[in-house]
Amino acid sequence: MNINEGDLRSIRGAFRFGPARLLLCGLAAAIAVGGCGVGGVTDSLDSAVNSINVAIASLNTDSAHWEEIVRGLEDQLPAAENDVKADVDEVLQRGIGAATVSVIATADFMSNRMIQGLLKIKAQITGQPYIQPPPAFISFVPDKIDMARVGTELNSITFYGYDFDVKDPAGANMKLMLLQGTQMVDVTNALAVPTHYQGVFNLGSNGVPLNNQSNQLILTWNNLPISTLPIIQPLPPQPRDIVIGMSSFNYTPPHTHGDADFAGNGPAVHVACDIAFDGVGIIARASMDAVETEDDFTEANGLSEWRQVYAPPPGVRILAFLGPIHSEASYVDTNHTLDSICLSPADLVKCFHCVGDTGSDNDAGTATMVNVEFNEYHIRVIDQ
Repeated sequence: MNINEGDLRSIRGAFRFGPARLLLCGLAAAIAVGGCGVGGVTDSLDSAVNSINVAIASLNTDSAHWEEIVRGLEDQLPAAENDVKADVDEVLQRGIGAATVSVIATADFMSNRMIQGLLKIKAQITGQPYIQPPPAFISFVPDKIDMARVGTELNSITFYGYDFDVKDPAGANMKLMLLQGTQMVDVTNALAVPTHYQGVFNLGSNGVPLNNQSNQLILTWNNLPISTLPIIQPLPPQPRDIVIGMSSFNYTPPHTHGDADFAGNGPAVHVACDIAFDGVGIIARASMDAVETEDDFTEANGLSEWRQVYAPPPGVRILAFLGPIHSEASYVDTNHTLDSICLSPADLVKCFHCVGDTGSDNDAGTATMVNVEFNEYHIRVIDQ
């Protein structure tokens, strides 16, 4: 027998008495002939189908009591239909398992899964076709893949739902696909489904091969996507400006003219410094020209080789200099001690510390020298 619209109205009207009363009254209306107490059940299978119909109607109106309704259905099924009772109990136990593992399963979700299970049993009893719905999902934990955490803090994703063990019409299980750029890559080998209500994506070194082109993971069933998980790539590194300190260095120019002794005649000194980028760090070179102001015009003059004065930390690349790349100064030496010619804070060089005449007869090429001390310097870098 089948439930008509009048029966369903009576079932809904009985809702105020609670789910158990709803099931009993609806069942009585469905299996009676001419009213309560008249007629009876003519066939146990018809009775089982009607009981299932009543339970489905109850689930549609009172999803919060899904477990109580399905347990009531088990009690109301004819004693002869033990196989049907066993099928109903399996539907119930699968729902309880899913709800137990994932506490965020909503009543509506569980009620819908109960309805699907009962419809399948009903189809088996009546011989009617049944279209198997795909596995259902409740949640992913965590709900996204943050690439910044993969390999250090994150090596797996757990997901919860229902019917993960159900095969599609072709007899295949769920598949896991990786959207890599514009290409779909089958990574089902990284999918584990220990129970029908819980699964795991392996993000470890032997799991999903994630890289900076990875966009999302897609679970498919029957060659159609049924759930997706986004992959969040870190933002591209942004240039930043930093202040650095460069190493000071000495330069002694070679003796180029005269007898090597300035003999108290100056010398007149001109010094300069330049910096450049060598592809890794900052390199610098200095020049010094010290010329005796009379007599045989003893001179020390030269340009140093490039030397590294700053190397960025590993993983940092220099993009630009944000200050001057050249400084120079001149003075006439009037003593036998170190002279410091200091420039402004906006210059490349803070001070040129120079030795001209030393009072000995062996100045040029030996004692005459310059030490270059840099100001703090601004550069633009980017993390690689």
